[in-house]
Amino acid sequence: MSETLARLNSECIETESEMKALCGKMTVNVCGNKLRTLESSTRASFRALLSEKQVEEWRKKLDRIRTQVTMNVLMCLWDEAKETRERTEGINGGMKSLVELVCRIETTMNLLQDDLRGISTGGNLEGTTRQARIADAVWASSGLIDLPDQNQYQKATPSPIATDQKTMCTKILASLRFEGMTDRGERIAPAYPDTFKWLFNDEQDVSLGKNFRQWLQSENKEIFWITGKPASGKSTLMKFISTHQCLRSDLYKWAGGSHFFLATFYFWGPGSKAQRSRVGLLRSLLYQLLSQQPDLCPLVAPRRRILFDLAGIDAVSPDWQWTELRECLLRFASNIQHKMPLVLFIDGLDEYDGNHEELVAFFKQLHREYNPKLCISSRPWNVFSDEFRYNPSLRMEDLTKLDIDIYIKGRLGSSHGIQELRQLEPESITRLMEEIRDRAEGVFLWVVLVVQQLRTTARDSPRLPAIWKAFNALPRGLEELYEAIQRTIGESKQEMASKLYQLVMEWKRTWNGQIQATLLWCAIDCTEPLQPIWFPGPSRENSIIPLVSRFLAGHTKGILQVSAKSRRSRSPTVDFLHRTAFDWLQMERNSVKIRSQGPHGFYPILTLIAVLVGHLQRLGPPNMETPTYADFRRQCIFRILKFAREVENTAENRAKLVTILDRIESKRLLPVDLEPMFRDTFVSTSNRTVHNGLVTFAAAWGCLPYVQAKCDASPHILQVKRQSILPWIFSKPPTPISLLEASVLGGVNFGKHKDGWFNEARGFTQLQTSQRLDTIRFLLDNNVKPDNHLKKSMKKLTDAASIEGDYEDRYWTLVDKMFEHRSSIIGVDGMKHRLLSGIEEPHLGDEFPEFEIRPDSWWDSGIFSVDNLTSYLRKFC
Repeated sequence: MSETLARLNSECIETESEMKALCGKMTVNVCGNKLRTLESSTRASFRALLSEKQVEEWRKKLDRIRTQVTMNVLMCLWDEAKETRERTEGINGGMKSLVELVCRIETTMNLLQDDLRGISTGGNLEGTTRQARIADAVWASSGLIDLPDQNQYQKATPSPIATDQKTMCTKILASLRFEGMTDRGERIAPAYPDTFKWLFNDEQDVSLGKNFRQWLQSENKEIFWITGKPASGKSTLMKFISTHQCLRSDLYKWAGGSHFFLATFYFWGPGSKAQRSRVGLLRSLLYQLLSQQPDLCPLVAPRRRILFDLAGIDAVSPDWQWTELRECLLRFASNIQHKMPLVLFIDGLDEYDGNHEELVAFFKQLHREYNPKLCISSRPWNVFSDEFRYNPSLRMEDLTKLDIDIYIKGRLGSSHGIQELRQLEPESITRLMEEIRDRAEGVFLWVVLVVQQLRTTARDSPRLPAIWKAFNALPRGLEELYEAIQRTIGESKQEMASKLYQLVMEWKRTWNGQIQATLLWCAIDCTEPLQPIWFPGPSRENSIIPLVSRFLAGHTKGILQVSAKSRRSRSPTVDFLHRTAFDWLQMERNSVKIRSQGPHGFYPILTLIAVLVGHLQRLGPPNMETPTYADFRRQCIFRILKFAREVENTAENRAKLVTILDRIESKRLLPVDLEPMFRDTFVSTSNRTVHNGLVTFAAAWGCLPYVQAKCDASPHILQVKRQSILPWIFSKPPTPISLLEASVLGGVNFGKHKDGWFNEARGFTQLQTSQRLDTIRFLLDNNVKPDNHLKKSMKKLTDAASIEGDYEDRYWTLVDKMFEHRSSIIGVDGMKHRLLSGIEEPHLGDEFPEFEIRPDSWWDSGIFSVDNLTSYLRKFC
């Protein structure tokens, strides 16, 4: 292998010399004599014309060298992987993850067999699909880097990278960002004026904030824990701390006057998966930390450095996984240790959607090994109190009585009705304020909601008996208070309030995030989803947002709120006031009651689909689009299909769904290029065509309701028309992609989840596998037969599958059985339910990935760059 690489290196050097010599001959000699200068210029031009053929030969030669280098490097990695598996096959326990990784490397390398054979005979790595397979193999092979190793962070600094470092760092940082990364922190309202001053103000009672400030300035090596009841103001305090001007001055004292790295994260239970997951936590922390020193990116993320060096800077950034992120953060902490201190503020550990013990263990490992200054907050659950009860801490309800007094006097006292009553009955108003404080028992949000209700009462009925009656009628618990607020909305507004809650919750269920305020506004206005929806352009958004805020205030009394538009966010979103409000609405008795108050026959997901189709229509037909715009269109279509497959499959819903989705084809909104629509799936798009437009794409997404409705209305689309043999005499015509092929091969395997939310959303989770199998079952029940091309593809995939494997392996096994026993397809149902146990409860939290539409997405036109070859040859030789 080394001899081959040395030979290729010599060829590169030889070609470089020839190119330099030719460039010298084409140089124009400038002299005082104009005639000689003209003669020299003419000769140079003539030589350039003669050298075109030679330049083309050099290009082919460099392409051949490039492909052979790639093949040799991958073969080295493959041999290493096979040797590693042989050494570890008999080892259990901690080596399980290593064995799984090596098996994944072998799987990706096996998919390259045909490519490697072609390269060895002088072929090239042309074509996006083939290049993507190579990049997958490189990424899988580099996975050994992220296996935990207690000594790995002490190794020597990697050699200088070949790829442009600035571009690589920018790309790594961009891949860490995610939609809504800063939403939760920005959504938390600033502390009310003059509250929490005890934390940093030396002139006030120092006993209140002394504990925290001493920890902040000292060498105390413990984690600081802020705890308290739900809605007692923990998140507000964390934001107050992290944005206070005294924080940095205190930290400078602790750091001995040197600079430090600071990052914050706010878990948000009702938010997207990234906002409540450990992956989102580490992506956000790493983005903030590496943004402060971007040149650490290649050292912190060496696996991505290898990918971009070998596969080219235009390779698609793979999805971030927990293992890689964990190792990246530990590498960052290791690289800055003894140089610059690390400070982290993590809010809402109780809102983390995962194993809290594992999360606490990770923080304690990070703190034990690298000693960052770490401040966390959570509710006083046992899992946290058991770990942090002896740590320095603050308990919110023990410290905020003064702050609650300040808030009540400021907010309630500024009401004109209360001011006028205070002149008449000062003692009664003072007693009312004290009663509010005492009943709150430290729950700050309860005070906020109660004061707002009393301000409204004082405005409309400024009489002390009416105000006391309203106060005494308000329950002491937050859940009961939300119900009381809902009752005050009035029957005339309850129907619309129900519609609002259902739309927001349906969006969270299906899309797993906050709904854009503009989308919600259009959905509110939609009384008949079967009629075309007008969607406003971006220029009108600024006018719509205040109207949405006013509408939510009038119909939900602040339980739903619009986020403030920030510099980073693309569009304001709508979400719940607090986690407790979200939990209240999720309670079955409350959700049933609120749904019963909605419009008759209201089905929120159909309304949302109609709005999304209206949004797609706003883009117009795909005429002369830029690649970025075309990719945005593709994502919008995929989002519509994602929603459509969640529609309950009834005859009534199918008929409505067809009416809504058929607007896409009638307005000619589908893209022309097939390759992006089936990218990273098992469907081949070379010399292929689609005869049935959207229904074929729907089949690829396992969208049974739409596929069934279209097939019932037009049974002829079930069968692919046979091609006439006459055109084959001149050229091979494109082969149609059948509904069955799209349905069977339209999924995306685990290794391809680096292309965006839409790949993960059509992968092989339990729910998605079941939806795809149901679609295939429908087609087979209607006498659709697999053709030879599909059978051949299935054989390759089935041979590599295991009945004891993951959902993808089980899927291929089941489809193979369905093809074999089409006459007794019902018998396969039992196997499906056995292998996909628990499918009756499909909408689990881990079924929904982080979904976001990214208008700034781009697609690589080629992965391998000749510029990377020389340095890699030198490394391997």
